[in-house]
Amino acid sequence: MFLTGIIGGVNAQHNAGWPFYIAFEDAIGERDTIWMVMDQDATLNADTFLNEVPIVLDTDSFNVWIMYMTDGQHPYEVFAVPLYGNVDALVFAENYVLPLTASWDTSLFQAEILHEVLGYGVNDARLENEYMPLETGFNMLETDHVEMPWFPWGSQSHFPLFVYISCGPTDDVPTDDVDRSRLKLYPNPVGDRLYMKSDVPASSYVIYDISGRLVEYRGANRFATGETEIVLPPVHSGMYFLKVTFPDGTVALEKFVRD
Repeated sequence: MFLTGIIGGVNAQHNAGWPFYIAFEDAIGERDTIWMVMDQDATLNADTFLNEVPIVLDTDSFNVWIMYMTDGQHPYEVFAVPLYGNVDALVFAENYVLPLTASWDTSLFQAEILHEVLGYGVNDARLENEYMPLETGFNMLETDHVEMPWFPWGSQSHFPLFVYISCGPTDDVPTDDVDRSRLKLYPNPVGDRLYMKSDVPASSYVIYDISGRLVEYRGANRFATGETEIVLPPVHSGMYFLKVTFPDGTVALEKFVRD
């Protein structure tokens, strides 16, 4: 699905408030597209009216998909969340020839509906993997595409590719710098207890594993400024992501390793 398929995809979202796509093309011209939708009627469950349904992968073709974060088992072409200002997803792919090119429409970051409902547009949009490290990532706000070449270290794969989009007021200080100064995690690697330190009280936090499966969620008004102890649930060793939301709507994201 690409070009005319993108237009058809938008129509297929019916009343989707904010449909955002990333279109992928590999070295031999094979193409596929994923959608990250924010909508006022979306829920944390799969919303069929937004075409958020599991897909059947053609194992002989180039496929790009999002692993649905609730069940962590089924591939989706469309990932929908409530229109509250943040989208984060893990993207997977198979049967491609490097280099890959990913492209998107940067004008959607300042879509009218975002300003009408939230009061501001997107102020942080990043792609992250071993090639584009989590600490910095690739800034999607500065251009409308990125070439993803082969690289010789780690997994030697671009996937899973972490996509992070956040709406908020524009600030003269780069969002990455603000996020890193607002949130500190230690120790890392960690055993059963992780400590989180922030300059203001956090509203909530979410822990995801590397496949995008939700591990734990803690809601609003649970945390104080300074050090907060997080007793980790029983989980396997490996990499995890901690996403913290602050009262002003900004989000900090950090990775940690469980021993």
